[in-house]
Order: sequence, then C-alpha cells, then structure tokens
Amino acid sequence: MTDQITTEYDLTKDDFIAFNLFVIESSPTLNKQWLQFLWFPIVAYMIFAIALGQAAHSEYSRSGAYMSFCIVACIWLIYARQYWNWSIRRRLNKLLAGGKNNGTHGIKSITIGPDGVHSSDEQSEAQIKWSAIEKIANSPSATYLFIGALSAVIVPHRAFATDGERMEFVSLAEKYQASNAND
Repeated sequence: MTDQITTEYDLTKDDFIAFNLFVIESSPTLNKQWLQFLWFPIVAYMIFAIALGQAAHSEYSRSGAYMSFCIVACIWLIYARQYWNWSIRRRLNKLLAGGKNNGTHGIKSITIGPDGVHSSDEQSEAQIKWSAIEKIANSPSATYLFIGALSAVIVPHRAFATDGERMEFVSLAEKYQASNAND
C-alpha cells in the first residue's frame, strides 16, 4: 500500500445533489421530517374520508369514501419518496442556479497522504488535516470525507479506474483519519 494517493475527476452538479440527498437521508432530524411528510397527508385525508363517510346517507356512499381513502393512501405510500427526492432535487437545482457556486463542481484534484487531504480546482486550493475529517462515508456513487455536518470532500467512485483503486483510497483515508482523530 502506498502512503499517498492522488485522483482527478470532474465533480458534477449531480454529484453535489447526490451528496445533499445522502446527508438528508442520513440525518435523524430530517428523517423525522420525512416521516411527517409521509404520514401527515394520510392522516388528514383519513379524517376527511371518515367525515365524508359519516355524512353519507347510504352505506354505498360510506364504502366509497373509505375505498377512495385506501386507494389514495396506497398511491401516496408508493410515490411519496419519489416526490420527496424530486422536491429536494428541484430546490437544490434552484439554489445552484442562483449564483456562480464556485467550487461546487468542475475538475478537482484530491491527494490524500499522512498530512491530510489536499484538494484543488481551477479557483481554489485547500489543505485539510486528518483531525478535521469528522467521518468517512460511502454511498453507492461516492465517498465523502466529512469536515462538518453539511460539508465534505466529495469523491465520486468514477474518479477511480477500478473498484480496487477506490477501496485502496478509502482504506488509506480511514487509516489516516483513525490515527489522527485525536490531534
């Protein structure tokens, strides 16, 4: 194993959005909001269906109100996560379209070594000590070197020619991060 690894890649807007979705899905606070988003419409519509059913003059109308509730609830349960993710993506795209957002995407160069993470692009350069890396997390499409709850060095898996190279990068990063966590 080498003591330093460098990789270059094009960080896209989609990578940035995927990172934000990963953070949202990993957040206990936002998971509570997701559950509220999921169940509130069902409860509200159930109350409406019960009230409508009680006001119905026939058993047939009452059954129709309850059946419509069941159908709408099932449709909502099937598509709610897709709607949630679509809504977040749409909002992130609007935020990204609102300015230059230098550093959020473009050609990046990342080097990890015993002293930390060196990140550079056309407009900036940063040296991050391993003690500043709070955690290292993997998603299906990227590895994140977190330096805060909402900030990370994003390294897409496509930055590596093989899965073995990616695993070597992650292993070395975890080794350095663990040995320098208390600095």
